Amino acid sequence: MNCFSRVSILSLALLAVTIPSWAKGDMVLVEIMGGDLPSTIKIIDPKIDEFNIWAGPGVIGAGLEQAEGFIINWKGGVAEKPGLGLEHYQVAFYAGCRTIPDDSKCLAEKPHLAYVVLYDFDRNLNRGFVYLPRIGEPWGDLNGRSIYRGPHIEGHWFHATDTWQSFVVPILGS
Repeated sequence: MNCFSRVSILSLALLAVTIPSWAKGDMVLVEIMGGDLPSTIKIIDPKIDEFNIWAGPGVIGAGLEQAEGFIINWKGGVAEKPGLGLEHYQVAFYAGCRTIPDDSKCLAEKPHLAYVVLYDFDRNLNRGFVYLPRIGEPWGDLNGRSIYRGPHIEGHWFHATDTWQSFVVPILGS
């Protein structure tokens, strides 16, 4: 096999791995409801794309499962269920198109609900917890259509990442 053939095959393989992430879209809206919020908070700041739902366990890239991404500290493993009395929120992630400025189809596309998690915040410890609903629970079927992470992930609580905490706590207020 000559060098050109190897480069072509490698390029096609890389393209095949990256196309699915293009097709899924950007995070264009995050809605947070619950707690003591008087109404739903809608966040459209481009920083929300850092919290892409198509990252972390369940996502295979270049033949390896991802170990980082989204709003969960995956390396911390499953957390104990948070205690009672914490602020309890529902966080909805909407996907859409933000990155193709000259594509009229992209600009006309409406964001679609792609993923929903529960988020509990302990102000005393300044720590957040994220629950991923399992298939059959509210939002679990929707989530599973976007990305199925498996029974060892779905249906469990995890610690939130420091990046998510730094982003969302000021939005939730004091």
